[in-house]
Amino acid sequence: MNAMNIRSAQERDAQAVTDIEAVAFETDWTGYAGLESSISNGDVLVAEVDDRVVGFCVILCRQGKSTASLKTIAVSPSVAGRGFGTALLNAAEKEVFLRGYRLLRLEVRADNHRAIRFYLRAGFRRTGFKPNYYADGIAAIRMHKRIAGWDWLPGRILEWITFAIARTLRRPR
Repeated sequence: MNAMNIRSAQERDAQAVTDIEAVAFETDWTGYAGLESSISNGDVLVAEVDDRVVGFCVILCRQGKSTASLKTIAVSPSVAGRGFGTALLNAAEKEVFLRGYRLLRLEVRADNHRAIRFYLRAGFRRTGFKPNYYADGIAAIRMHKRIAGWDWLPGRILEWITFAIARTLRRPR
């Protein structure tokens, strides 16, 4: 297996993302039309190995808001537990930082203990509870993470600048 690459999704990635989503979740998160819109807005990042999409995440950054949202993140079962989810989450944090957001929020199913542990290990804090949030009546736990704290920013400035330059060079014109 070659090195992992994280990049902005393109229209050609929609089917792979949909396939991963169908395996990872019991219900659709936005449907195909919503996915196309998110891809065209640059809100979908994909992880790929050997030119094959093996994971994705969707972020939402609204103009005039100070908080960005992580809408979903999933990896193919074939690569689960190998750091792809962490790499996607790190890339999402970088992306929202570069767009000027300093707080990232998400909702996670209250019964998804593995995901909750994943987010807690990544530095998210529980900040709320939403009963009956999902269509099947399951509650959601709301979590937040400050992504521009002075405790870690100076050590990552070069990494972020490199990421921003690489992303700019890869963007279609």
